[in-house]
Amino acid sequence: MPTISVASKIKVVFILGATGTGKSKLAIALGKIFNGEIINSDKIQVYDAIPVITNRVSESELSAAPHHLLGFLPSDAEFHATDFIHHCVDSISSIARRNHLPIIAGGSNSFIKALVEDPDFRAGHEPCFLWLDAHPNVLNHFVSARVDCMMQQGLVEEARSLFDPENSDYTKGVKRAIGVPELDEYFRSEIAGSTNQEELERMLNEAVNNIKANTCKLIQSQVQKIWQLKNLDGWHIHRVDVSQFLKSKLAGNLNPVEENGQWESVIEKPSRCVVKEFLDGKAGILSEARR
Repeated sequence: MPTISVASKIKVVFILGATGTGKSKLAIALGKIFNGEIINSDKIQVYDAIPVITNRVSESELSAAPHHLLGFLPSDAEFHATDFIHHCVDSISSIARRNHLPIIAGGSNSFIKALVEDPDFRAGHEPCFLWLDAHPNVLNHFVSARVDCMMQQGLVEEARSLFDPENSDYTKGVKRAIGVPELDEYFRSEIAGSTNQEELERMLNEAVNNIKANTCKLIQSQVQKIWQLKNLDGWHIHRVDVSQFLKSKLAGNLNPVEENGQWESVIEKPSRCVVKEFLDGKAGILSEARR
């Protein structure tokens, strides 16, 4: 097993990417391969509520690799970048003491930027960045289909559990999550009882469309921030294109064995090579991870 630290610096792998690109899946795969533990850097998944809306990893996935900073806060707690840095550095130190690999994964790039630019972090850690990227049209179609799937898994019921007619503040805690504020008007009309069923269905469809549109806006913002990070000095980001894999999933023309095979060859294998060279201390890794 390659060493997790070099000199006095702890090696840390970051998995970047927009919503829906497979960050959690890759983090778990790399965790199993490199004896790693995963630190969540998604500012909404730190809360202990709405696992469907936040697309939190399942219990079976949690058992595949140890996770940190996931679902550990009550839904109304405030959690800022400074809080993330404190908790994340503590987790990294704990993981490194076990000679395990810290793997940070999540879509909140502001948290990651704050961490990596923290002077204490820079002094004591050596980062490796993997970026799961996809063509915008492919990713937008994929997350739209995922919202439909989340509807079947109980998205509305989760959002209803947070709805409070006396409190319409969606700027704090887990209620900021896309999928919660968009349903406020629908829930108010539902409670009032003065809206017929046809109109309620129209309002629900409109809310779902708004969830999809806002998710696409989030993706655009996430990608823009990653490009900004990529252009900063010291950020050597290795891009892995997941477009073809997402297109195949959308088309539904792969059986489970074929899907796993494509994931392994297109995404996991090039990522594994980058991380292995990083841990081995080899220089000259291409900025575009290749098979």
